[in-house]
Amino acid sequence: MTDYDEPMPASDDILESSTRAGILGGQLQEQSQDELQEQEELDRYGDNDSAIELSSTSSSTSSVSSSILNYRTINGRAYHSDRWDLEYWGPVDEPQIEALEYYDLAFFALLGRKLHRAPLEENIERALDIGTGTGRWAIDFANEYPDADVVGTDISPIQKRLVPENLWFELDDCTQDWTWDDDYFDFVHIRWLAGSVKDWGCLFAEAYRYLKPGGFLESHEPSFQFRSDHESIKPGSALAELGEVFVKAGQKTGCSFTIADDGTQKKSMQDAGFIIVREERFKMPIGGWCKDPKLKELGKIALEAFRWDLDGYLLYVTTQVLSWSEDNARNLAMRVRRQLREEKMYVYVKHNVVVGQKPQSPYDSHV
Repeated sequence: MTDYDEPMPASDDILESSTRAGILGGQLQEQSQDELQEQEELDRYGDNDSAIELSSTSSSTSSVSSSILNYRTINGRAYHSDRWDLEYWGPVDEPQIEALEYYDLAFFALLGRKLHRAPLEENIERALDIGTGTGRWAIDFANEYPDADVVGTDISPIQKRLVPENLWFELDDCTQDWTWDDDYFDFVHIRWLAGSVKDWGCLFAEAYRYLKPGGFLESHEPSFQFRSDHESIKPGSALAELGEVFVKAGQKTGCSFTIADDGTQKKSMQDAGFIIVREERFKMPIGGWCKDPKLKELGKIALEAFRWDLDGYLLYVTTQVLSWSEDNARNLAMRVRRQLREEKMYVYVKHNVVVGQKPQSPYDSHV
């Protein structure tokens, strides 16, 4: 199946983007170890101990109370507090955080070393990052737009502590009513929430309300299905079963994992009132199978991101949603790793990016 508008990214972009986090000999080097000493970080970011600024008076943002910090332990892994209505399926512990760092690097390379695809002006005033995770994207965006106020929100306080002075984080459930003033933001960035949102139309409608006229919403979501242009993924194989797990889990919870495959992003944006200005579908190679050495490097990073904590991605949806045993879940993870290691599958996953613009006036027509 090859219904993709976008080819793999230009290889020159990939090598340059890999240097962002110090890819040396195929290994990801921690920036905090090799690039910055503590004083250098303080000089660059400031000692922003209050980076997580929260409002206990709002309906969806919350102060760091004991209930929020009381993570749940499931199958030996830490998950977000049950304080929230949103049900995120990924762990919030160190193995998952490290895997997210790999993913962030891989997707930055995939997008041609660009943090966003929306045509933003240099003088934007405010930006919002929904589902900020580790905060890496928000940190980079705040550095790129130093005159803008940047807010990153998430349901778990796993963000980095040292951040630019124009960035702060809030604990927030994006599926509840937002609490800012109407027409407040120039840019809203939403990434990797598949499997956690029941009503994408409602989520995008909130973004529409709080964006200024002319402001942009950008949605990034990956597919959970492996594909290959060289040979089909055989039914019954570990990779095929992995994709089926996420489809079934989404059907059972009502939080779909297939929004990058079925057009949900574009349709929900249009239903909310946005004008679609850009829709791009990228191929993310998984593994070092590309002949081009720079594409090969990207594939290796993506594979490492995927394998780093595959058990973490699978444990919740299999044991808590589909009622598998923990042993069966870990067995599937093992078989997936083995198949990727032993077979030249030439596989990739789809990454869908949709950019919508709030009309300058209510009379602007959709395109």
